[in-house]
Amino acid sequence: VHRNWTGTSVEVGDYLGIESLWNSTNYWVNMQDCSHGISEMSFDLGDIARWEFMFPHNEKPLLALPGEEDFDMAPLEEEEEEAEEETSMPTSWVEEIVLPLEDLQRRCPQGKKTVLYKQAKYEIFAEYLMADGMIARLTEYSDSALTQPVKCMEWFRHRVDKLETRETNMVTNKVTEAYGPGRQRSLRQHVYYSNQTGSEATRTMD
Repeated sequence: VHRNWTGTSVEVGDYLGIESLWNSTNYWVNMQDCSHGISEMSFDLGDIARWEFMFPHNEKPLLALPGEEDFDMAPLEEEEEEAEEETSMPTSWVEEIVLPLEDLQRRCPQGKKTVLYKQAKYEIFAEYLMADGMIARLTEYSDSALTQPVKCMEWFRHRVDKLETRETNMVTNKVTEAYGPGRQRSLRQHVYYSNQTGSEATRTMD
């Protein structure tokens, strides 16, 4: 017996069992008991009691291990009427999953989810749930107790002003906003400091 993936030859006794076989046309599941290895197994893939196939068609290949004395090389008789080959999968044994569109758009229970990491917190929000259009927020902390935030990254969608992301440095108060195509005056980026107000505030627009 040869392994298809390595090409190396192995003895029949090295196999504990065979779960399935396949080729370019079908897939067969072994229904035989492999408690005593594969030396006494039947490799007649046309025997549906021993090999259960997945895709129904007329081919009934016969496979045998090298050295079997009862190996018959005679071609199989062709059926008089050829049935049309089917490539559809068999019917599932589980019930169909029904997911309403509203639940799909909500993405998670109550429309939001929080994932805690070491020195970080990631929040996910369903579209249109937040009044400002936020869909995600990642907050980084300087401590494992998540009490000292140092950086916050926010993602937005469906905003009239085309705001897509906002990055806030909690240490320097620097805020960097990025806008998508269609923003008035083709504004792509707005950098400012949240602790500065009035005409003396430092702002950079690109």
